[in-house]
Amino acid sequence: MQSAGLLTRGGRLIQALADERVPLTLTAIAKRVDMPTSKARRYLVSFIAIGLVQQDPISTRYSPGPLALAIGLAGLAQIDVVQQSECVLRELRDELNETIVLAVWTDGRPIIIRREDSYRPITLNIRMGSSLPVDASATGQIFKAYGSLTEGADSQVKTKEAATVRAQGYAEVDGELMSGLYGLSVPVFDGNKGIVAAITLVAQLSTISDARRRKLRTALLKAARNVSTSMGQHLTLAPSRTSRT
Repeated sequence: MQSAGLLTRGGRLIQALADERVPLTLTAIAKRVDMPTSKARRYLVSFIAIGLVQQDPISTRYSPGPLALAIGLAGLAQIDVVQQSECVLRELRDELNETIVLAVWTDGRPIIIRREDSYRPITLNIRMGSSLPVDASATGQIFKAYGSLTEGADSQVKTKEAATVRAQGYAEVDGELMSGLYGLSVPVFDGNKGIVAAITLVAQLSTISDARRRKLRTALLKAARNVSTSMGQHLTLAPSRTSRT
């Protein structure tokens, strides 16, 4: 029983770090779990030793460590869409030579759970497990347009922008998330016709011509259709268009 209590109290520290989503000071962590700082420090030292927690050497703040991320990603890997899309994502990367990511909706935002890097000499710094903004990213716009499980989603999808995304079957951004970056995202559906993931391409905006846009749209729409079909969904996605959004 004592060991179980120790695990429970230690788990509260990990949960506090995960909930806040920004690195925390020792004092802030202790306050959130109602624990003396000396005791919280002992837990954190043990967690750092096994990789559950990491500490920034400059700010001395704490955040979830590589083992915590690995555990989370292992859980997400049990989701069928990850397994069903694995080969498709690699083939898409090989065909287009652009960075391809898979994102799911978690805790009110899109989270990147798989990444296939391009073979270009300059790679894009996209971290596994990182979240994306809803409005400034193509991935976020896809989830918003197709009514992901967020409060107020029903009102959001009625906007003109969301209607446009649904009509064309994809969302695009030109530098809105980060200057010089192009993003293109398409939805993946399951057998219940609900969105379960988004396939997103990220590239240098300077390399994207109108002809290139059309090719990328066609390829991603086809890839999303293939994964959706393997998930039991037979929805026909909208064909690629040349008009800009």
